[in-house]
Amino acid sequence: MNKRCGRAFCAAVLVGLVVPLFSACTHNAPTAEDMLKAGDTKAAKGDFDGAVGDYTRASELAPSSTAPLIHRGNLKQARLDLAGAIADYTRACEINPKDAQAL
Repeated sequence: MNKRCGRAFCAAVLVGLVVPLFSACTHNAPTAEDMLKAGDTKAAKGDFDGAVGDYTRASELAPSSTAPLIHRGNLKQARLDLAGAIADYTRACEINPKDAQAL
């Protein structure tokens, strides 16, 4: 094999190895929807701190979505953290003033 073919072969092998590894890493990353569902599951099981953390992560992953803020606000309201709930609902209204759930 000449040098040019050898380099092409090495590049092909490298790409063949790197692309699947990169794809695997990106496919395993949780989405905002995944975190929202995880938060709902934790809240249903009584793990309120864990649920708040998951809702916060969902909000970070999808900053234009009101759902994580509303879910977190509902949980805070149920736990009588009214200032925290109001802050979450207010932020949700700022993101989407037409969202009836945030109102």
